[in-house]
Amino acid sequence: IRFAGPRAHTTVAIQGFLARCRHVGVQLDRWPKDTSDEAIHSLDEREGAFLGEHYDYRDSTRRLTDKTLKKIQFVREAVDLSKPLTMTALQFSTLMGLVFWSASVLSINLSEMFHLIRDYRQCAANAAISNNYHFQLTLTNTARSELEQWFQIALTNARVPMVSPTGEPTLTIVTDASAVGYGAFACTKGSTEWKVMSGAWPAHLKDKTGSSVFAEPEAIYLACLRFVRPEDYFVRIYTDHSPVVFANNAGYAKGFYPNELLRRLHVKFPSASFEILHVKGVNNPADTTSRIGGDVGERYEVSEEERGKLRLLEAEMWEGSV
Repeated sequence: IRFAGPRAHTTVAIQGFLARCRHVGVQLDRWPKDTSDEAIHSLDEREGAFLGEHYDYRDSTRRLTDKTLKKIQFVREAVDLSKPLTMTALQFSTLMGLVFWSASVLSINLSEMFHLIRDYRQCAANAAISNNYHFQLTLTNTARSELEQWFQIALTNARVPMVSPTGEPTLTIVTDASAVGYGAFACTKGSTEWKVMSGAWPAHLKDKTGSSVFAEPEAIYLACLRFVRPEDYFVRIYTDHSPVVFANNAGYAKGFYPNELLRRLHVKFPSASFEILHVKGVNNPADTTSRIGGDVGERYEVSEEERGKLRLLEAEMWEGSV
């Protein structure tokens, strides 16, 4: 537990926290000898480690501990990625445990490991069905390449911020898609003006856009290309397509198109974090613009119904938000 802020404020906060711990019987590894300012601040630490994570409180960053790095280095030396790699389900599970854990600490984008995770799901499913956890699977070449990429990032162990920027989004986007086209509204922080975007699907995509599985993620990406600015660090997106909401929460997806959306957003906007929330289709103000089938530009007049839905959005009153 870390307390940060002016010394006088943190002292009061820590005193209250310690009193609560004693009241409910919480056990701490270290207690101050008393509740004086001097005793409390004698516990001040510049860095520390917990469950595989190393924290540097001086610059509010974290990375993997040396012990975790040694485990990853051991695995790296044990596998030869220059040729086909075959593993048992047990070995694969051990490896993926390290992959998922390191991704929770470092700046590792799981959506860029789509084929590695897919191979793991296949291996685990076969092992479970056959009740044989020595079941063997040979990784696809793409999965092997993604594994090599993970080793490079994990062993570099670059420091990352302890906490991602949150608070009020610098940009809010609400999107929708139809078989005809796509539409979006966008509003920047501190503004009450909603910008509008719409477009028709190009002919070469007509065989895909009949399905929301492709169309909805594509609409989100196109809206981000149009509205996200270099200074945007926290973007909130509303959509009525649940798979991309679940994918963003997990960091990857089983389905190709939701996963590809996350990967493209990470590559195109590496300095921005994205929050994707669900809104019921009947409450989505971008529904009409997605069905226009062309670029409305500056000509579009926002209807009273759409204004009402946007006001609900601004008040964060979406009944379907996750």
